Formats: sequence, C-alpha cells, structure tokens
Amino acid sequence: MPRVSSLPYREAEKTCLLGLLACLSLAGLACGPQHIASPSSSSPPVDAQGNIMPTRNATEIRAQLAVAVELAPEDPQAALRLALFDRDHAAISQAEQELKAVRKRFPQNAEASYQLGMLSLNIGHAAEAAPLLLEAAKREQGRAEVQVMAGLACFRLDRYREAEIYARAALKADSNSAGAYLLLARIYSNHGSAAQSRSAIKEYLKRSADPAPGYYLLARMYYRQADAANAERAIQQALQSHQDEGDYWALLGHIYGDLNNGVRLTEAIAGYKKALAVKPADSDVHASLGRALMRTQQWDQAIGELKIAMQNASDPGPLLYSLGQSLLRAGHAEEGHAALAQYQAYQEYVRNSARLKGAIRAKPQDRESRYALIRLCIGYRQYSAARAALDAAGRLGSKEPTWQKLDKEVAAALSQPEAP
Repeated sequence: MPRVSSLPYREAEKTCLLGLLACLSLAGLACGPQHIASPSSSSPPVDAQGNIMPTRNATEIRAQLAVAVELAPEDPQAALRLALFDRDHAAISQAEQELKAVRKRFPQNAEASYQLGMLSLNIGHAAEAAPLLLEAAKREQGRAEVQVMAGLACFRLDRYREAEIYARAALKADSNSAGAYLLLARIYSNHGSAAQSRSAIKEYLKRSADPAPGYYLLARMYYRQADAANAERAIQQALQSHQDEGDYWALLGHIYGDLNNGVRLTEAIAGYKKALAVKPADSDVHASLGRALMRTQQWDQAIGELKIAMQNASDPGPLLYSLGQSLLRAGHAEEGHAALAQYQAYQEYVRNSARLKGAIRAKPQDRESRYALIRLCIGYRQYSAARAALDAAGRLGSKEPTWQKLDKEVAAALSQPEAP
C-alpha cells in the first residue's frame, strides 16, 4: 500500500470556502437579493447615455457613501453599502464595527447578520460566524447562498449533520445551487461515503461555471484512496483554469510524491515549488518539500525548507525528527543530535498533554487539571497552547488568583519566540 500522508486540514477548508464564494459570485448572489454592493473605484461610472464620467477615487466614493448614511439614517441599505465598501477596501475592523452597528440598530435586518457572519467566516472565525449566519438563514429561508454559508460555518465546527441540513435547505430554495452541492461533497468527503461525495461533485460540475473546486475535491478523494491516475487527472483538470492556486499545486506534489513509489519525486518537488511561488509562507508546503528533498538525499536544501517550515508552523514539534535526521546526514552532527533531543522532549510534552486533556474531559470542572496543563505548556514554552488552555479555564466562572497569576505569566511569555 502506498504511503499516503494526510493533507493539511486548513488547505481543504480554505479551498472549500473560496469555491463556495466563487459559486455565489458567478451566480450574482454574494450580496443578497438587493445586490448590496459597495461602489468600486476600479469601475468607471457612466451617465444615463452610457458615457464614461470622471473617475472618482476611493476617498471621494466613501465620503459620498457616508453622506448618504447621514441623509438616510433609517435606511439600513445605505449603512450596509458603506460597511461593504470599507470591507472591500481592507478596512476590516471598521467594516466589522459598522456592520455591528447596523445589526444593533436594525435587529430584523438579515443582511447585516449575513454580512457580519461572512466577515468572520472569511477571517477564519467560524465560532463567531455560525450564530450570525444561522440567524440570517432562519430569516432568509428562500436565499440559497445564506443557507449554504450557514452550512459551511457548521461544517467548519465539525457539526456535519447541521451542515447537511442547511445544504439541503439551500437546494430547496434553489435546486440548481452549485454551492450547495459543493458543500455536500465536502461534508460527505469528511463524514460520509466516497460514493456520496462523488455524486455531489458530479452535480456541482453540472451546474457551476467554475468546475475547478469540484475537480480539486475529486482529486483529494482519489488521493485518499491511493488512486494515483485518477487523482492526477482530476487535479490537472482543476489546474487548467486555476494555475494560481497554491493548494492545487501542493496536492499535485502530494500525488506525485506519495502515490508513485518514489519514482516521481522530481515532479513532486516541482509541484511544491510552484505552490510556494503562489503562497511562499505556507509552512505545510515547505515541510512537504523538505521531506521530498530528504527522499532525494538533497540534505542541505531539505534542511533549509524544514527550518522555514518550523518558523511558521503552528506546531513545529513533529518536524524536529526530520530536521535532526537531515542535519546528521549532512554532517552537522552536533546540531542534528540537539534537534533529535528536542524531538524527544516534544514527544514527552505530547504524552503528558494528552494525559491531562483526558483528565479534563473526565472532570471538566476540575480547575487543578486545567492549571496543570497550563503549567505544562509554559514549562515547554508552548505559550499559544497555554493561552488556549487558560482561556478555556477562564470560561468556567470567576477568575481566581491562580488563574490571574498564570494569565500574567503567559501574557509576558507570549512576547518571546515560541520554541518547538
């Protein structure tokens, strides 16, 4: 059986979201039934006769939108246009505050909840997005795109059954919703059968003007089944129209590197390099490239890629073993042994962390187990993990002196580099 590595989870999540957004944009649905869209300074305005009028810059456009809000304070559409303009011009925090203000002033306005939820979903805050999108979906049962995005938020929180319900609701609202079928394909890929996922992808491909996300999911499915020929065929179809998608090139690298008994490693390396040309800071791709270079005994290059991967990885610990072995093979014995020693310490941290997390699951209200986990994270300089555990402990109720002391310690430590 060929060795099949697991694809980074966030790759599929990002691609799924982008694919669904593409479906909505192509269908003209991204901004709701009234097509609330912020004016773009890149599209020249025209007069009633179709003549191009003098181009306004973004500052002028925003100023006019702000005036419109002042002149029509009871019109939620005016306020929404201003918020969406700020969102589209990278003023994300300002747009968020404006959308919150619209939602507070017009609590029955589903569009405000929808756009605020989409803003959170786009920046990876699914837990914050879900209640907003579910609220919008309840009020806008006839809008397929709202149902799809509510389902996507549930999917990203591993609430697969709810996600499927919303995908079905989208199809009830619009039987030709390509986004709904793409979401179903993703749900069945993670929590269903390959046949169900393949069937949903087939329906998506029938309906979508942008088939690439469907072919990408199909390639992932074949990859997990170790079907190299079909996986390569599907991802090449996706790449025909999306040469600038780093995730697609990375998957091609995985297919060549993991499913062909090592005979296509040169092509795998080329795929990873093309992925990095698009998304140079992707630690997962740097790690995959490093391991492929190890297999071709290009030790110095492998070391460089693994070190870059560790700088950006949320959890660099697992890479220490590969780095240590590469350093030893390249003749850097002292540094290699140090990396392997760090890897052993990392394994000990993982074992103890798992034990304490098990104790927390058994007794969720036991603060001492939670504090022990926080101290363990601090001891191994895993400060981000310590912060997450500290926040979870803080949600139990009053923040007692022990919690406050640990909070100060973690806050001070987070200013330091995090060690693997």
